[in-house]
Formats: sequence, C-alpha cells, structure tokens
Amino acid sequence: MVEPPLESYSMLFLFAQTWDLWANTELLLDVCRYGDTVYMATAGGLLLSDGVRILKTYTKLDGLKSTQVLSVVCEGGDVWVLTRNGIQHRDGERFRDVSLIVFGNPEEILGARRIVRSGDFLFILGKTHPTALRLSDTVEIPFPTSIGQTNVLKVFGDTVVVGGPYGALYSTVGTFFISSGWDTLISGVEVYDVDTFRGRWVFATDTGVIDLHGNVSLAGTPVGYLYSRNDTLWVSADRALFVLDTIGGDPLSDTTRIRDGDVRYLGNGFVGFGYVSDPSYMLGLGIYRLPDLYRIETGGLGFTSITGMVELGDSLIVCGKGLEYSCAVWPSRRTFSFFFVNSLKYINGYLWIGYHGFGAKAYRPDFSDTITIRPSDLGGFGYVFDLAGFNGKVYILAWNAYGSSRIFEVEDTVARSTGISGSAQNLLYSTGDYLLVCSETECKFYDPDLRLYGSVGVGANVIYGSGDSLLFGTSNGLYVVSPSTLTYSGPYLAGRSITGIWKGLDGRIWVADDRGIEILDGTMTLVKSYTPNNSPLAGYPVSTSPYFPLRNTLLANPDKNRMYIATESGVSILTSSEVVSGWERASLVYPNPARRGQTVRVKNCPVGARLVLFSASGVKVAESRTCEMKHTFQPGLYFLSVIGPDGRKVYRLILTD
Repeated sequence: MVEPPLESYSMLFLFAQTWDLWANTELLLDVCRYGDTVYMATAGGLLLSDGVRILKTYTKLDGLKSTQVLSVVCEGGDVWVLTRNGIQHRDGERFRDVSLIVFGNPEEILGARRIVRSGDFLFILGKTHPTALRLSDTVEIPFPTSIGQTNVLKVFGDTVVVGGPYGALYSTVGTFFISSGWDTLISGVEVYDVDTFRGRWVFATDTGVIDLHGNVSLAGTPVGYLYSRNDTLWVSADRALFVLDTIGGDPLSDTTRIRDGDVRYLGNGFVGFGYVSDPSYMLGLGIYRLPDLYRIETGGLGFTSITGMVELGDSLIVCGKGLEYSCAVWPSRRTFSFFFVNSLKYINGYLWIGYHGFGAKAYRPDFSDTITIRPSDLGGFGYVFDLAGFNGKVYILAWNAYGSSRIFEVEDTVARSTGISGSAQNLLYSTGDYLLVCSETECKFYDPDLRLYGSVGVGANVIYGSGDSLLFGTSNGLYVVSPSTLTYSGPYLAGRSITGIWKGLDGRIWVADDRGIEILDGTMTLVKSYTPNNSPLAGYPVSTSPYFPLRNTLLANPDKNRMYIATESGVSILTSSEVVSGWERASLVYPNPARRGQTVRVKNCPVGARLVLFSASGVKVAESRTCEMKHTFQPGLYFLSVIGPDGRKVYRLILTD
C-alpha cells in the first residue's frame, strides 16, 4: 500500500461518551426482600444482593434521578425507590419517574424519608407528614390533617402504624385516610420506631424501649431503631447495637451490647452503620447481615466528602472524610487509612496524606515504605490542610486547634518550621519558581529561599498552572493571575464556588463548581456544561459544608481520554474524545531519533488511536493498534501517522542503529 504520508486530511472515528460512577455504597439506608433477592438503598445507588455479595449496582447510569437512594420497596417483582429527587418505579431495567402533587409543597416529596408498600397502596413518609399513592389508578390519598409530624410509618399485615411527638397511632389499610379510622396505641412519649416482639407492641422512645404494659428496657436512653426477628429484638441506642435477650428474665429486661457505632438502618435482616449530617457528609461504616454480623463487601466508597485524587498507573486513589476507610482505590476497591483526610498528593515518589488532627503520612505506591509525621513533630500543628513539593522538598501547611497555621519543610523524615505562619491559610501550590501560600482572601508568593516575593489580593480554593499564567479558583469565580507582575483579571464565572480546574489540549478550560462542570473557550466564554440534571454526573463538585470543603475535584488523563470528577456524592468518571480534543496540537513522538530496540511512543495519544509507519517513499512498513511501536526496522527516515478519534497527524521519525 502506497499512501502520500504528508497529505492533509482527517479521518473521523465516532467514540461514544461513557461514564462510570464510584459512589458511597457503604451507607445503608433501607432494605427490601423479594424471595432470595435483596435490594439495598444506599447513599451511592441501589444495590442488588444475594445477602452475601453485591450482584449489581443501579446508579444514575441506569436512570436513577439521584445517586442517593433513601428507601426501596419490592413486592411481586415491582421495585419502587425513593431518592433525593423523588420517587421512581423500575420498569424492566430502567426507572421511570412518579409525579406526586398531593403534598402541595414540592419540598415535602423532595425531603421524603421512607416509602412502604401494602397491596395496592404505596405509603410515603414525607418531610413532615405522610400520604399514599393508590397504584391501580395512580390516585393520591392524603392522611388526615390531624396526623402531622411523623417519625416512622410501618405496615404490619393490614395495620398501618405511625409514630411521632403524639405517640403512636394505628389504622387499617382500608381506613387510614379518615380521621375516625385511627386509634391510639401509646401516648405521652415521642415515638421514633415501632415493632412487634413476642406478641406485644414495642416502641423506640427518648427514654428507652417501652411496651404497652409499661415495661422499659435501656431506661433513660434515647432509642433510634427496632427490629424483631426469631424471638430476638435488635435495638440501636447509645451509639451502639443491642440485643434484648429473652434468656434469664423478662424479654425487655436483659440486654447485650454487641457492636459500637451509629446505626443508620436496622431491619429486614441487615444493619447499616454510619453518619449523616448533610448530602456532602454521608459516611458509611459498613453493611452487616444479621444475626451473624457478616460484612457485605459493596465495592464502593465509604464516604462522600472527597478531598483528593491521584492516578497511579491504572489505579485511581481517592481520599476523604472517611473513618474506618478514608482512602479507596478504583477499580481494585482496595481500602486503607483510618483517619479523616484533608489533602492527598503524589510528591517525590510518595503518596502524601494530610490528616485532620493526626499529622501526615507518606506511602510508597507499593506500600513497602512509609514516613510518619506526628502532630508532636509539628509542634502541635496536627491539622494538615495541604502539601506541596517545592525545590526538591516537601512542604506541609498545618493548623493548630485554634486556627493558626504554619508551614513546615520535610527533609527525609524530619519536619522543620519555616517561620512562615498566619491565620486560616489552607492552600499550598508550587509553580517551580514560587511556593504559594493562600488563605480565602490572599495568596503570598515565596522564592526558593522562602523569601516573600509578593502577594495578590485574591484567595483560592484551587490553583492550576497554565503557561505563563495561573488560574485561581475562588468562592467567587475564576481569576487569571500573572506570577511575574502579580496582577490579575477576573472574576470569570462570578458567583461560582470553584474547586477544580484543568486546561485541555485544545486550550479550553474545564471548571468544576457548584453548578457542575463548565467548559470555557480561550475567550473565557462558556461553551458547554455538565450538570447532575443533564448528565450522569453523580453530584456537584462543591461541598456545602464549610468544615470539609472539596478541593482539586478535577483530574484529567488525556492518554486515556478520561476525566475524574469528585463530587459530594462520589466520583464520576467521564471517558470522551472531548478530553483529548486538540490532541494533534499537543502530541509528541519520542524518542526521536530512536535507537534499534527502543520503543517509540506518542505523548497525548488518544485512546483508540492507531500508528502507521511509512517509509520515506510512502510505502506502509508497519502498523500498531496502540500508541507505541518498537523499533526493529532498517535505519533511515520514516513518517509516523497517528490516527486518532477526530483527526490525524504525521511526524518525521529518524530510526538509527
């Protein structure tokens, strides 16, 4: 085959845009069973399980409106889910929306907490009061207005029970919609959960577990959840899981504390531990099967507040506000580290982790060697908020308990104070020429001798180097800063809180903010957006919590056409030719010249590209379906054609002996 090697033309290859989600599937919020199939509602999607392992995870990629699934019911093969964005019904392998208007206030359904099904009725525990949907004709039936704030709604056979500040009331499924159809079970106490145990009603209250005869267990202790099974009553109270034992006394008198931890769900043969304060801080501490407390391996994250991402080889390492597992590896699902993480950086061959109150630690990628910097090594400045490599050394920005900050220099394993200190400084960045130390209102520039060079009156959440300029992401938009003149322009995207920046090969700027992902052209004009509403983006890349802000929420790998996006609901992974748009202007062939036996590679070569080697006379010599080719050819001048997803570029290549 003879082909003119320098002819200017383009070949169009269609590469579909694909997404993957890696979210918090360790936080269990509800369970339903249908035969041997278990559906688990978690903060990271709907899990399908056999009770031993996870068989499938349904996420926004399958049509769920939100990654955070709050409740699930399954009956007769039907599956209904409640997410933070409303109710959906599974239709085959997809999910369709269920529109409800009876609440009047949309916040009632968007703030709903639980759904329960009984026959033709789907009961919905709204933000402040319950209602029901008759499935046969999709008629919405409100509960009587006398039933206001409700903590719990359950169905036992044909009996509906609600509990709240008024105690607990019950009705039949057929008369729940009329006031006269309700009777009192218990009053004078606030009820948080209800169940039946050995033929009697039991209630979770602020003062323990109470039955209708006045018997009390765990007296004086607030109780959250109850679950009765096989003559055993499981109870969550006092930040622990208890069993009320029937052996040796009254069934409500003997208790056994079996595991510490805050319970977020208890029922249907499972218990889930974790913390929930807001959507940006949902910490899962494991899903366990009852009664043997076997831990279900979900393969997801144990946290939602992500504070750092590093890609090493084929693995993505993320860390955040976890507890038992604060760092996780995708796609292997390996977990490690046991403290809240403020910062994650790869510096000088080590994976550096800054902990919240516990100093810093550095790992070799194979975990063969570690460096530990304790709070005592930092003079009590144990809250490590950021790290940076500068001038061959590692620098640590740490706080003490009073909010004062100090910069430390680490050489080998010794941390020394640099004398640079301030109040509420929380970001370090190295340009190579300068070390930047930033607060929310100002960034200071230090030279290699750590002498103050100057400052700009712009703070930063994140900084990205772009040629001779720096891009500052702030809580009020994007600024372009000149290190040489210490001047700046902006803000662009004013009013946006920006936590991630990347400049693509085509010169476009990708920005992660509180509205999603924004893409700007060279004139700072918005050309495209990804949001949780128009894409499978798991959530928003900005934390709503001022204590645990997200940072460095964008990580791009043009060699894999891949963009990692950290959000308050997990990591979204975008694989698209958009990420390598303009690759032909930024690609490079090396080594060139190449000696016999060396492998010729193409930098910024897009995934799916192929290489075709031509002789100087235009005769095809070899082809590779990857972005590299080993030199086994005769010495001379060649032309290497790189054919990518949206274009072609030809390089002159010299091969020698």
